[in-house]
Amino acid sequence: PTDITAIPDASANGSTVFCQGGSVVISTTLPPDATKIQWYGGASGTTVIGSPTGTLSITVTESGQYRAYFLKPDGTTTNFIAVDNGSVFGSGNTTNPVTVTVNPLPTASITEGSVAAFCADQPVLLHATGGGTYQWMLSGNALSGITSANYTPTVSGDYTVKVTDAMTGCVATSSATAVTVNPLPSTPILKQNAQTICIDNSFD
Repeated sequence: PTDITAIPDASANGSTVFCQGGSVVISTTLPPDATKIQWYGGASGTTVIGSPTGTLSITVTESGQYRAYFLKPDGTTTNFIAVDNGSVFGSGNTTNPVTVTVNPLPTASITEGSVAAFCADQPVLLHATGGGTYQWMLSGNALSGITSANYTPTVSGDYTVKVTDAMTGCVATSSATAVTVNPLPSTPILKQNAQTICIDNSFD
């Protein structure tokens, strides 16, 4: 077998704990005699990722154990074998695993749905779900101090709520609820045609 005095490390270019939608790049270097890398991932670090490659890094978006398995030509132009001729996870073949944890986003929603309409004197209470902390938004702008799960809008517009998971810090924003506040009709005015009337007479 090839004598490898030091197995390269695999390292990440940033935090290996992040929220869904994020990513991290895991990189390594080639040991002596190796020309290809087979990347592995998955929960136990045994799931094959792609084909043997000369690329020294992968971009990871899912939780798992990630490691590089080093290969060299077997004497043909297309086939490769382990650098030390050993097993896939032999000590002379692979880096130590890098553990990646991807936290899910909270589920942010407004229970009133996509549309809410009401008269100015009969406001509707909007209810947010998703847990954690809340920030209500109007047309994408944060409403200062409006951070409870419920909110009563007073003006028309598109309302969303941003939910932050208290444990992970992951953030999600709900779909918009289009709120329409209908103005009240004008107060009727009683028209008076005479200042003085006689008994048995009335206003027109």
